[in-house]
Amino acid sequence: MKIKLYQIAPEKDDKNLMFMGYEFTVLHGGINADSYELVFDGDLPAQTAEDVFRIFNLEHP
Repeated sequence: MKIKLYQIAPEKDDKNLMFMGYEFTVLHGGINADSYELVFDGDLPAQTAEDVFRIFNLEHP
């Protein structure tokens, strides 16, 4: 499966929202799309979103 993984870049998180829940970020004006950076772009041996979660959280590439 082709995967692109984006994360909020700490240096671009001017509202300190990177570890907040979605509802909290919405209440505080949301997160600017420009705050995200591509951190992974490649193929993974995954069939489902659960597989992707397992690979990135338990079996780091």
